[in-house]
Amino acid sequence: MDIDQVTEEIKRELSSDCISVQTVNIENMTIDTNLMLESILDDLSLYDDHLLERLLTDVKVEACNVKNSLRRQIINGLIPICYGSALKGIGISDLLDALVDYMPTCDLEKDKDVSGVVFKITRDKHDKREIYIRLYSGTIRSRGYLSDEKISFIKAMKHGKLEYIKEAYGNDIVLVMGLDHLKVGDLIGNPLDYHKVSIGTPTLRTKINADDKHELALVVDRLAEADPFLNYELEMSSKDLYLTLFGDIQMEILSQLIKERHDMDVWFDQPDVIYREMPISKGHHIMHMYKDSPFVATIGIQVEPYDGLLITSEVSTGHVNQNFQNGILDGIQYAMKEGLKGWALDNIKVTITEGAFNSVDSTPSDFRNLSPMVFMKALEEAGTSCLWPLNEFHIRIKHEYYGKIMADLVTMGAEDIDVSEENDKYLIRGLLPIETSYDYEKRFISSTSGSGLISQKFHGYVKTKRVKSRDRLTVNPLNQTKYIMNKQRVF
Repeated sequence: MDIDQVTEEIKRELSSDCISVQTVNIENMTIDTNLMLESILDDLSLYDDHLLERLLTDVKVEACNVKNSLRRQIINGLIPICYGSALKGIGISDLLDALVDYMPTCDLEKDKDVSGVVFKITRDKHDKREIYIRLYSGTIRSRGYLSDEKISFIKAMKHGKLEYIKEAYGNDIVLVMGLDHLKVGDLIGNPLDYHKVSIGTPTLRTKINADDKHELALVVDRLAEADPFLNYELEMSSKDLYLTLFGDIQMEILSQLIKERHDMDVWFDQPDVIYREMPISKGHHIMHMYKDSPFVATIGIQVEPYDGLLITSEVSTGHVNQNFQNGILDGIQYAMKEGLKGWALDNIKVTITEGAFNSVDSTPSDFRNLSPMVFMKALEEAGTSCLWPLNEFHIRIKHEYYGKIMADLVTMGAEDIDVSEENDKYLIRGLLPIETSYDYEKRFISSTSGSGLISQKFHGYVKTKRVKSRDRLTVNPLNQTKYIMNKQRVF
């Protein structure tokens, strides 16, 4: 691999404020951190006026001064580049040394309000939840309280192993027992320094299978507890489990995890791309109490196309109190998960236009159960069209592969294609429908003999002329008899 080319690509594609803190001897694959001190003086002087002055006046710069300057600039935002090979185990110790030498250290934040983030959940041999928390500020104590739950005990890593501690402070990383409601990614308090990372939107859906459906459901629920990016749905009648995924690799990892941790063999159906749907026009429907359903409520709902999602009410809380209106909102949000074609709704405005109740007989559940029926009738009147997901792609290929890759992109329906040249490479950017390209990266590697580079990230949902439906996981409120029997638990 061309180290200089990769370094220049990092600076070009990610940030120009980068600096190499090591030099690499390609012939014997060694990393030298001492030569670095001389080789980076020119680059470092662009960020350090004092260092630049010493260079211009031919004053000798000691190694310790270079390191101190480098540390200051990294703390101020300069990005260090280290080299290594995980395959050959090269550069690991040098990376750890660089972390110690150049990265900022934290002072304990004891006296501020408690804040932190849950970043991992495991279970011990007794099946008790182990919550890993990165504290940003404040103090927590064993047998004390956190988020209204009592902490059983706290552990922290000391001398290479977990040990019990009585207290933990801001900037500590700890394992806490006794907390049952927290999930991975949950924030505690208001961690000002925390920047939540999003890896995009899952756009694939597949059924996961095993010999024992009940045991599979328990296993998947445990995995989802520790993985905020794993979402599943249970089909009520068949008890089939459906996962929403980012790609094939996630399926491979899940299969391996379930086998290793639970000795269970699982297999997946062919994934489907997740579509969404939106109303084509305006639709409105009203259902009256004692006339249209057994639910003691009157509700009117209007749906229409919209740039985004919006639920609003024209009914005052003086006319229909907030508890009943909350029931309507719950029912609408439930119904919006599966539209006329089975997909979640997007680009829709929902307006509650009418409401009435009986002060003796009506309950919030009447409004919660009736509103999906009204919503779906309004949606049926409006009609829906499909939205499909697109990825942004960035491709770098040699000239000889240009014709083949462009033909692939056109066949897959790529949009907004932009082509530029850089040295001996073509750079191609644009948008790709995931429906036609979700497995393209594997084919791309083969088509370019492993020399091409492709990266993709989720762009969003856009309207498509394609019509695609899926089976519902819940009873369709448009089938009013079956829906009412289901809500009244009549089977």
